[in-house]
Amino acid sequence: MYVFGPLINDGIKKFVTYQIGGSSMSSEVTRRYSDFFALREKLLERWPGVYIPNIPPKKVVGNTDLKTIEKRVRMLNAFCYKLSTLSYLFSSEEVNIFQTANGEISKTILALPKMTPEDIRNKYQQSF
Repeated sequence: MYVFGPLINDGIKKFVTYQIGGSSMSSEVTRRYSDFFALREKLLERWPGVYIPNIPPKKVVGNTDLKTIEKRVRMLNAFCYKLSTLSYLFSSEEVNIFQTANGEISKTILALPKMTPEDIRNKYQQSF
C-alpha cells in the first residue's frame, strides 16, 4: 500500500485527498488525512499493547501548504509501509475497511465496535 497524487480540494473548507494504491488492493482509492487518523486511532483501540506506526501530527493551519503536503505524503507512505510489514495489522478488519470501503471511511472505521478483553485475547491467539 502506498500514497501518491495529493489533490487540494477547494470549497467551503479546503482539504487534501491522497490516492492509495498497492498490489494488495483491487483498485486505487482516495482518502483524506482524517481517514488515516481514524484508522490509527481505531488500531490503537482494538490492538492494545501492539506497536502501531505513527502518522504525521494534525495541523490546524497550513494543511494545504505544498511543503506540508509533501511531508505528509512521505510520512503517510512510511506509515503504510510499516503497516504492510506487520501482517497481523495489514490483514486486520480495520485496514481492510480502509483499503476497500466507499463513503465516509472515518465514520465507518470509528463505528467498529469496541472489543471485549475476550475478543482481544482470541484475536491475539489467532494472530501470534
